[in-house]
Amino acid sequence: MTKSPFKKTNINSVFIMCLAFLIAGCKEMLPVPQMSQNNTEIKSALAAPSNITATHGLKRKIRLTWTGTSSAKCYYIYSASTPFDEYVQINETTNDNTYIELAVPSGYSGYFKVAAVNGLGEVSDKSLAVYGTSLATPQITSIQEDQTSATVYWFMENLNRKTYLNDIHFTAICYDSKSNEVGRKTLAGTTETFCTFDGLSSGTKYFYEVEAYLGSDGDSIEKSLKLDSETVVSLTPAVPKFTVSEGTRDDRIDINITLPPMVKILVESGSGGANQASYEDRPLYFKISKLNDSTGEYDELVKYIPFNYNGKNPIQEIGKDSPEFDNYKEGDVITYSDFVEPNKVERGKKYTYKVFACTDNYYNSKGERLSPVSDDKKTTAQTGWAASVPRIFSSSIEYDYEESETETEAGTVTVKTKIAARLEITTAWDSIGKENEYVYMLLQNHKTLESATGDGTDSFIAKQDGSCYFDTLEEIKSVPLTFDLKTNLESVRGYYRYSFYIVPKSVKSEGIDPNKDVDTIKEKSLTHIDDISSKLISDGDVDIVPDIEVEDGYKDKVIINWKAKDNVNYKLVRYTLDNSGSIDNSITAVSVDDSNELKGGTYTDNEIESGKAYSYTVYASNDQISDVPSNTVKAYTLGTPVVSFDTSEIDYDSITVKWNTVMHNAEYLEKGSSMHGIKYKVEYNGNSYNIAQSDMIDESNNIVEKSFDDYDVKCIDGKEFILKIKKNIAGFDYNGSKPVVSAKNAGAASELIVEASNDVTNSESSTQGSVSVKVLGPAEIALTTSKAAYDKQINVSWNVIEGAAGYVIRRICPRTKLGEEEDKIDYITVSAGGNVTNNGESVGNGRTVLTSNSGMINISDKYCAASDTTSLYQTNQEKIDVGLEYDYTVMPVKNLNDNPFEDFKIVYQNEDDVSAKGYTNGYGIKTLASKADYADKIEVTWEKPNTSSATFPQAFYRKVGDSKWEKFGQLSSGDEKIDFVPPQDSRDKKFEFMISYKQGNEANFEDTYIAYEAAQTDADEIYGEQNNMGYQFALSAGNLVAEQPTASNESFSEKIFWTLWDENTRKHAPDSYEIMVKNLNCSSEWFTIAEISKDGTVTPKPKNWYDVSYEMYGNSSMKITALNNGSKFTTTKRLTRASGQADAITGTHNGLLKVQRDYKHYYKLVAKREGKYGEVVTALGEFDNTDRNDAASKIPVYTYRKISDDEFVKAIMLIIADATYSVGVPDGKTRYLNGVQGNYVLGRQGLSRKMRYGTDNALYTHIFRGGAIGFESSLNSEWTIKMETTTWTDDSGQGNALTNFPWNAINVTHNLGLPSYQGNVWLKAGSTDCIGLSGRITQKFNLCIQYTHTTSTEDKDKIVVATTRTDTSYNTSYDETYTADNNKTLYLQWFPYGLGEGRKDPVTSKTDEVPVYSGDWWQVEPRQMTRGGRKR
Repeated sequence: MTKSPFKKTNINSVFIMCLAFLIAGCKEMLPVPQMSQNNTEIKSALAAPSNITATHGLKRKIRLTWTGTSSAKCYYIYSASTPFDEYVQINETTNDNTYIELAVPSGYSGYFKVAAVNGLGEVSDKSLAVYGTSLATPQITSIQEDQTSATVYWFMENLNRKTYLNDIHFTAICYDSKSNEVGRKTLAGTTETFCTFDGLSSGTKYFYEVEAYLGSDGDSIEKSLKLDSETVVSLTPAVPKFTVSEGTRDDRIDINITLPPMVKILVESGSGGANQASYEDRPLYFKISKLNDSTGEYDELVKYIPFNYNGKNPIQEIGKDSPEFDNYKEGDVITYSDFVEPNKVERGKKYTYKVFACTDNYYNSKGERLSPVSDDKKTTAQTGWAASVPRIFSSSIEYDYEESETETEAGTVTVKTKIAARLEITTAWDSIGKENEYVYMLLQNHKTLESATGDGTDSFIAKQDGSCYFDTLEEIKSVPLTFDLKTNLESVRGYYRYSFYIVPKSVKSEGIDPNKDVDTIKEKSLTHIDDISSKLISDGDVDIVPDIEVEDGYKDKVIINWKAKDNVNYKLVRYTLDNSGSIDNSITAVSVDDSNELKGGTYTDNEIESGKAYSYTVYASNDQISDVPSNTVKAYTLGTPVVSFDTSEIDYDSITVKWNTVMHNAEYLEKGSSMHGIKYKVEYNGNSYNIAQSDMIDESNNIVEKSFDDYDVKCIDGKEFILKIKKNIAGFDYNGSKPVVSAKNAGAASELIVEASNDVTNSESSTQGSVSVKVLGPAEIALTTSKAAYDKQINVSWNVIEGAAGYVIRRICPRTKLGEEEDKIDYITVSAGGNVTNNGESVGNGRTVLTSNSGMINISDKYCAASDTTSLYQTNQEKIDVGLEYDYTVMPVKNLNDNPFEDFKIVYQNEDDVSAKGYTNGYGIKTLASKADYADKIEVTWEKPNTSSATFPQAFYRKVGDSKWEKFGQLSSGDEKIDFVPPQDSRDKKFEFMISYKQGNEANFEDTYIAYEAAQTDADEIYGEQNNMGYQFALSAGNLVAEQPTASNESFSEKIFWTLWDENTRKHAPDSYEIMVKNLNCSSEWFTIAEISKDGTVTPKPKNWYDVSYEMYGNSSMKITALNNGSKFTTTKRLTRASGQADAITGTHNGLLKVQRDYKHYYKLVAKREGKYGEVVTALGEFDNTDRNDAASKIPVYTYRKISDDEFVKAIMLIIADATYSVGVPDGKTRYLNGVQGNYVLGRQGLSRKMRYGTDNALYTHIFRGGAIGFESSLNSEWTIKMETTTWTDDSGQGNALTNFPWNAINVTHNLGLPSYQGNVWLKAGSTDCIGLSGRITQKFNLCIQYTHTTSTEDKDKIVVATTRTDTSYNTSYDETYTADNNKTLYLQWFPYGLGEGRKDPVTSKTDEVPVYSGDWWQVEPRQMTRGGRKR
């Protein structure tokens, strides 16, 4: 790197420059430049916060948000009344939150900045400023009444387009004298702050009140005072009179305010008559607004100027009831100054102001300041300016010579002697029409050679008439000066500098001698400018004085040229100039005094900056004279465009950027705007836009605008350029009737470059600035949503989009019903200030809560029941807790009433790319419970409301009509079906089902969701039952009843009753019914005895073998009677042992109602329907169904009938036979067969033919160990017998075979206690003469059975079962054969035990070869059928 030849000029170099002349009178000295050291501020490396936003129009608060800095521990908040005031810290965050809410008064306006603070206490630079406001209180300024109408006018002090105009709503209310409301008018989004009430009564006193609120926050209202037309005149401050200085100061613009009369405030309202209203005087304070040329709006310049303002800043408000208020005096004048620095007032530019008077020292009962303000509509605007910057230029010095001849040794020599010097001073000044109010003066500063280091002598140059006052600008425009060197050499030679002064004309009339009181003139002057060049006038040989020229306009260099001479050394001094073209004394001068660098007469200064102004002077020295200055020239570098993206003008389909001219202001003042032919080339999205600066200048108009098809360009005051690109936006397609853009590209940042060039630059040396630009769109929204993170809210977050007035959120609630329901779409509007609305109505925190943090906006979209069921927003809101996947799309908007989703000027495609789905944990949706589709369960299916894999379902149920929910059980995350078996006591009830994916085990279902589920019905169903309600196909317990007889009403009939399905309660009813019977004595099958249609019609279904008769009792009961081979059982006579006759019911029913092992006859009511999944069957009394879970349906329904005497006897004979088979025949021992109670005893005495049997005179209840048909497990008999164990009876058995059962009396009881089932039975079977001497057995099937149904054991009561004889008197000769006389067939019909058969081992299961398991003793007619019950 080449070392810079420039060095800072310091004190040592001053001494060098002040060396004495080598020859007296010839050596001259350089004037000492004024110098200062630069101050360097050491800043923290901590980055400043960015993306700061402030709200507008919130009630008494301003919310700030920003994007934070990663290492920040907290943030400082700064505020200023205007962007040019000093920013004072007003608050700080307590942590690293990137938002804060500031409490402010109503109508507050302010500018804010934020700085980050790290853990070391280091503070970052402040952020960019942001403007924020609070909602102003309406001030009624005028009420104009006529006979039947009144027009009310009011004022909102900070209401304009850039605050909250788009969202403002007013409600004006008219009251009568009794405070009854007479009329109400509502206005929205308007600057027309007035309204008219018609239809009023003439001569009636009315009062008026105005409410102001944001459409997005209708609950936060600022109210005006309630005033009548008389009171408003007193309460409204008078419009203040003021003047604005018109160029009378060069450092500021003065606003001079004349204090109006004090305002009266209402202390007590009068009731009329003698009781008049009373008032008190209050002083005023003032506000000033300033017109913004770019926006056309008035910006608040200062919000509080007390009546006694003395010019000191910062301004302090006067405290409540301060004694200072007593000094208010109407007519006094106060002055507020709008300064060039720091307010950036541009000299020579006109500015327009308004002044408002406000009531001071006025508070309500809460201590809040009230500030009625003067009528805006009556306030006039005044224009003023700060004096323009003068300009001055001095020409190079020219000399006149006189020639003379002198004789020398070499001969006659012609000598030229300087006799005069000349130069010309040129000035200019824009008086903006005030030229005649000033005089103009030229100040000359002369330093003699002998006193070159001093201050020199100041004097004003006089005209030919001797006056130093030039009366016109034309007169002083060009002033030639002549210096006489011939006669006044000593007093003339030296250094000269010139200044141009603008002096008020009044100074001239004061008679001040300018050259005697130079300082007074200076002090009284309006403004002045110093010529930056220094002129040397000398009689010596100054041919070495260079005349320099510069080549400028480059971005980073200036070329200085002069005609160099031999034997001359040069020094180059550079000063930096300020905006007025004067030397900037805050920047140290630098110099190059390397003769080798400069001896060629040209120098390129590369150590300069783009966009700066400099002055250059070359000092020449030889061996006779030192530091002879050249002319001083100014040079300007080409500035670099500082391009800004104008977010205040951001739009959906255009891009607006701004930059200031790359000309330095001093160059603009000196040479005009067309110097060097500056051009701008804007490059964006492959397109170029070329703008010549000269084309945008119009001296007669400070704003020049040009419009083209694809862009507009504006230039303000020749300095500020505004370019709006209307077409060819990156990512847009313009082939259709509307521009089309993919949503992910709309709002995506792209680079825009502004390249500045001029006549002397080329592409390599042009300057350029760039900025990231974008349209208003969703590309950078970075939308995120919470997914199954909460039970009752969805959090939605997105990036703050700079320039957006707010955001429109499209929220899609997916369809939830089966059928044709469509997705439901609603829209939520969020203002940049944080207000949330739907359809213009404010949304409360109970529904949507907004927060902001780190440049993000977050809303918590909460579940809330709909108070207005016609509101799509509210009905969607109350489904949030369902867990549906709500689809959110957030679009930033320019105006809050824009909706980019509906018939918009831009067509957005692929919106899914910028959308996000969010959902709560939720509930199961499309819950569907089966309805009579299953006989022993309710199947419940549902769909998971979302795609979360982190949640699992919990099923809850409750009986319809109950309030408490019960939990089903533990489910897995993927489950979407349960089989619910209702409790037995509710098996025929309807149940509601809800599925929850929420946290915890409680059934926290909102009423709205319960009601919503209740309203969901299957569109294909004709019944209209709700989907999430179900019931199993179960008949109610008690729907089938069998009547059971008592001891007093025994009969051979059995009666059953039934109740069919209640279709009013459960609408999915059976298609048909069957009544069936099962008899374990007959078959393992159920047999249909009747069919019942859906309408209840009963059709009997008899079969021949049933051997029963039917008797119907309507459609709800029937009687079945057991028959004796097709005939009813009748009473006949039988022989008794005492030879008498006794009543007896003989015969046996071997049909459907047979009584044998079991006395019970089981009934089943079967219901059938064609369900959703095929035929479904349910029943009552189906006790033998092992597949069904429905315990209640398996409760046996049975009854029994009276039995005949023969059936009674055979039942007991079966017990004795089966017990004998079950115990086996031991040889030489006694066996005991355990019963339910007691033992059956059978013994065979060894080595003999003896046996014995009985129960040891103990009660014995038999167990049929072979069970019954279809019930092969053991079956307990319901009869209990008791008999003596017989004595050992000889010739009754051989080995393991029995041949004789000796007489034994059997006492019989039954658990029913029915007479036909109880009594006594006497048994004698076989014979004692069946065993030969060799032990061979000859079977004799003799049998005699006698019985009684009484407890008597007398012969007269013993009824003989006589089948072999027809004796009318008892014959003891046949005592053992009355029932069977060696007739095996007849014998086995009454006693199923095989005599003479070896039965050592017990028979405890069905064996066909033993009689108890064969023939009618085991099964009757159904044995001819298949298992399905149909004959082959």
